[in-house]
Amino acid sequence: MDRSWILQQLKPLAAMKHLEAWGQHADIHLLSNHRIEWLALLLEPILPFLKNTTISSEVGYCKPNREVYELVQTHFPKEQAVVLFVDDQEKNLVPARAMGWHTLLADAEEAWIAQVTAFLNKHD
Repeated sequence: MDRSWILQQLKPLAAMKHLEAWGQHADIHLLSNHRIEWLALLLEPILPFLKNTTISSEVGYCKPNREVYELVQTHFPKEQAVVLFVDDQEKNLVPARAMGWHTLLADAEEAWIAQVTAFLNKHD
């Protein structure tokens, strides 16, 4: 498959422009069911704002397998950290809730972005 076609299909999320501000209030961890070679160029500009990235092709687990959430959790500063997990698929929120994380379904209208900001302000 042509790599340029794949890169054209991947679009940066609107939330990417909020990561620097959110990072002032929280550690940001990225969990993605993609291949690192597809994402590397998109991630490059936001890497300074991410505490950790977990990409399924690198770790061998995909959402919603509980193992990938457990792996991400090992990067949290403390076991009882307040966690907000955002995903655009309800099935991926289920294991996060089971682990005691707060969850938020990302909607196409991107109202979730304001909800993340409100959550961070509340827990700051």
